[in-house]
Amino acid sequence: MIPALSLVLNASRFLTCRNYKLTITKVDSAAVYKNEKPCGQAIRESGLPREEVFFTSKIQPKELGYEKTVKQIETTLEVTGLKYIDLSMFHNSFSFSRHTMHIFTTG
Repeated sequence: MIPALSLVLNASRFLTCRNYKLTITKVDSAAVYKNEKPCGQAIRESGLPREEVFFTSKIQPKELGYEKTVKQIETTLEVTGLKYIDLSMFHNSFSFSRHTMHIFTTG
């Protein structure tokens, strides 16, 4: 479940805005940002239950194909130290074609 009030954190540390009593609960990362490891660490150290933090990562176009995509997800899990990713999406999806989507549907 995505919290009603969620902000995107695209930084290296988890942020709590105590003055506003606001905790960021959506973390946006990608291997290309080189922030997956610190975001995973920040989530683990935040003190928040994992199910209250919505973690997103992205798969680069160079990781196309079923095996490469699965490998990238496994790498993200290993790098972040998290047990699951809430949302994994394709980075630069504008470059995908009908052929590209066929790769993923045929596995």
